[in-house]
Amino acid sequence: MMRKQVTAEDIVAAAAVREAGELRVQAALEEMDFMCVGCGCTKLRACPGGCSWVAYDEASGTGICSRCVDMPMEQLIEQARRIFSA
Repeated sequence: MMRKQVTAEDIVAAAAVREAGELRVQAALEEMDFMCVGCGCTKLRACPGGCSWVAYDEASGTGICSRCVDMPMEQLIEQARRIFSA
C-alpha cells in the first residue's frame, strides 16, 4: 500500500480541526451549570456575595465552591444529602 506524503497544508488543516474541537469542548464546559454539594449554588446562581469553583466533576455536574470548601466533612455530607434528595 502506498502512503500519501503529508504536506504543510495537511498539517495546517489537522491543526485547525483540533483547535475547533478544543473550542467546542471549552464552550460546552462554559455552558454547563455545576452545582455545589455544600450549598447548592451554581455557576449561574452564585452564593450571596459571590463565590468561585474550587473543584468540580464534569461527569456528575457537581463541585464545591469557595464558600463551602472549609465546611466540616460531616456537615458537607449532610448538606449534599439534603440538596440531592429534594
